[in-house]
Amino acid sequence: MEENKAYYSRICGKLLGDGCITKQANRKPRFQFIHRIEDLGWSAYCYEQLKDFVPLSPPAYKKCIDARLAKGFSECYVVQSRTHERITDLYPIWYPDGKERVLFHFLNDI
Repeated sequence: MEENKAYYSRICGKLLGDGCITKQANRKPRFQFIHRIEDLGWSAYCYEQLKDFVPLSPPAYKKCIDARLAKGFSECYVVQSRTHERITDLYPIWYPDGKERVLFHFLNDI
């Protein structure tokens, strides 16, 4: 039970902040979070805190071309999960009707 509490506390913390669950049509959902390039240490820490609960890829560098920015691009680190039943179970709770909702009764129960 303590393992579940630790998992839900950590994953819900990310979902309330900079994490999300993405779902493509006809595919299972995946969890991900993205941090600025300056926050590699934080990305690595969050990855370490969650990797024993869901299958995550380590922080991966990503460069996005964007002409609207002064440099013409942005850089970040992305951490994404593979599919997992824990993420699949959370998706309908956090994304009823496909839109993110904060369900306070769920948070109070963890």
